Amino acid sequence: MNRKLLLVIVLAVLLVLLACDSGTSTDVEPEEEVGDTTEEVNEEENAGEGDSDAESENPAEEEDVADSEGKSQEEEAATEEEDQEDVIYSLGETGVMSSPHGEYNLTVESFEFFTEYEGETPLSGIFLAVDVVFENIGNEPINAEMITRANLFTEDETRRENNTSYDFTNDFTGEIGVGETMEGRIWFDHRDEDHYELVFGYGVSHLSTVLTWEFSAEEAK
Repeated sequence: MNRKLLLVIVLAVLLVLLACDSGTSTDVEPEEEVGDTTEEVNEEENAGEGDSDAESENPAEEEDVADSEGKSQEEEAATEEEDQEDVIYSLGETGVMSSPHGEYNLTVESFEFFTEYEGETPLSGIFLAVDVVFENIGNEPINAEMITRANLFTEDETRRENNTSYDFTNDFTGEIGVGETMEGRIWFDHRDEDHYELVFGYGVSHLSTVLTWEFSAEEAK
């Protein structure tokens, strides 16, 4: 009888211990799942913040690249214009003119001397007529009268501006359409010299390209 009672007690203790073990394992597992879920949420949030930071940095980088490219193009254009102004052209050569009135090709083709023309005599010694061609390479029509101003220099730097006071000195009137050309003569009342320098854009270099042609009296028609 005592043995049976002792056996019953031992079995009861074992059952209690098993129940405790089962309860402990059941409580631990949910805690691990909560921890894993929290870590996953944190990782997703961190990844989202990283993407946001990367996106916020990109616009600034793109702006810097755009500014750099814009400055580079402006610098190249300025360099090309400066290089062109250092060139001394000869008869028959073409320069590119950029001014508030438009952008155009300018060619000085030839020139001719006159001691009298259409009943008019020059005050300084000779008439010098320069044959030029303007080609509009811009996007707007150009007023021809606004782009024919030029200055003629001699070796001693005596300067004369082109003459427009005679009827025959007004070849350029109206507009030069986009892609069109206009040719004619620019006239000067000057001295008979061996060497001349013809300058377009003189005195307005802050607004316009300056182009220069040199020629000698021997090259006249």
